[in-house]
Amino acid sequence: MNRRTFLGSLTVLTGASASVFGTGAFSTASVSREVTIAVSPDDEALLALQPTRSGGTVRIEDGVLSINTGAGDADGVNPSSLYTFGSWDQTGEVTDPILQIRNQSRVRQKVEFTYEWDPVATGESELVWYFTWESDGITHTDQIVVSDTNDEATIVASDIPVGQAIGVAFGIDAADPGDELSGDIKLKSSDPNV
Repeated sequence: MNRRTFLGSLTVLTGASASVFGTGAFSTASVSREVTIAVSPDDEALLALQPTRSGGTVRIEDGVLSINTGAGDADGVNPSSLYTFGSWDQTGEVTDPILQIRNQSRVRQKVEFTYEWDPVATGESELVWYFTWESDGITHTDQIVVSDTNDEATIVASDIPVGQAIGVAFGIDAADPGDELSGDIKLKSSDPNV
């Protein structure tokens, strides 16, 4: 084969392969997309915090979840008393939640619930959080005990399906006046496969 025939064939093959496979190169591109980001109240957000009763100790105030045992003229709960908010059975399964943490996103979520408190301020009083959720037909339960032995605890609810909620209830075993069980709730939601 002579050189001109070879170069001609090579040029034809190169052009044909570029048209079949494309070169992937371009000089410029212009793409516009709309972005919508709205800040919603806690009970309407992607990770929704939804009280199950209106008013009362657990409520939405100005779009933000509030848990406050002081209401009206009351400053808190009685000493040497037991209070329940919602209910649970002997196994710790929440049967009547006071609060739901609902996955309102478009994908399954891993939800971490952390409670942080001052262990010195708790005195002899105790607060217990109860959690129940379902994933793929299996019921899961967990709890956090707030006492003077720790200052933080976390439960992890893995693989919460779209539209499903974690049922939350809590109980207070109040000991002495002045004991403080207040703290901070921190929620983290992420892809369960990461």
